[in-house]
Amino acid sequence: MKTRVQILGLSFSLVLLIVTFFVYHRLSRDLPPSPPNSSRIPVNDSIPRITHAHNHCRSIYNYICSGNPETSDPTGNVRPDIEGEKQAQLLQKKLIADHPDWNSDQIDDSLVNQIYSPVRTNRLISTFLWVRNTLEEIINLQIKLSFAEKNRILATIERVELEIPPPAAVYSDERELFTKNEVYFERTQENKLRLRVGGAYLIIAKSWFNIVFTLAHELAHSIDPCELKNSGYVLASYQKLKVCFLQNGLISTASITQECGPRDQFAEVFADWMAVQVTARALKSYSHTFGKLQMVNSTKNAVKDLCRQENDDEELELDLHPSPELRIEKIFGAHPEIREFLGCGPATLTLNYCSLESR
Repeated sequence: MKTRVQILGLSFSLVLLIVTFFVYHRLSRDLPPSPPNSSRIPVNDSIPRITHAHNHCRSIYNYICSGNPETSDPTGNVRPDIEGEKQAQLLQKKLIADHPDWNSDQIDDSLVNQIYSPVRTNRLISTFLWVRNTLEEIINLQIKLSFAEKNRILATIERVELEIPPPAAVYSDERELFTKNEVYFERTQENKLRLRVGGAYLIIAKSWFNIVFTLAHELAHSIDPCELKNSGYVLASYQKLKVCFLQNGLISTASITQECGPRDQFAEVFADWMAVQVTARALKSYSHTFGKLQMVNSTKNAVKDLCRQENDDEELELDLHPSPELRIEKIFGAHPEIREFLGCGPATLTLNYCSLESR
């Protein structure tokens, strides 16, 4: 028979085990989702630290966008936009050819089940939740925002729904999105806030860091200056941020004279600026796991799809969006931690990188 001491010892061990489980479970909820297959890739520390004078660091845009159009990181790669649309359209055409007796609803349902697979959608959902939590943490850390302002912003972020198929009927008002590379935020006529993801994007964007940047950019639009202004809410901190953007050459003077008008770039620059901060946290969470070359490639892939691509001249809306060069060079590439992950030293813009505390 067990003695009283042995029974007490076993009881204490059981309690300790239960406590340890709940503590680990609580902490693990705050960790970013693990990139798939990263453990199988050998760490490569062979890349030397790049100095401030190095050509790569003189042009972050060229460093990210020139050379091979595909860069692989431990989580995947990012292929040109047009490839995703071609693949999605080929899947659609094959379904039509293989099933001539099917109606359009049946074709769409089958297409959606192939593109929006459980693996892809689960990864998208988990990344969206991580991005939302991270964005909320960043807002909570802003000392220039009042308690009421933070609550208003956080409540808005929480209202945004990630709206994705299946079923195909979810996009019944925009079925062409199944074969498009678009990801966007919108407020519906019913005042619903939603974020939609095109099927072609899911096909070409395999890098977790690219998905993080893309979702963070679109989610940030829910709290961008123009979106809040349309809701009757103006933040003084946002106006100071706008002045900093103007001083750093991130927005044109039209953003001052035509606020939230057809040529105002403030909302887009704001969304990029916020997405960079979220992405920097995502990259930092793996900076002690990945080798230097893996960190460089992960950083590149975060914005690889912002590089100029085929047919861009027909699609770029430079009245609302800054040029790809400005977005990558001055917004993404000037962030202190991003430059560190790329192996670069501080730049002039790094020293004056804008924040909500900007004066």
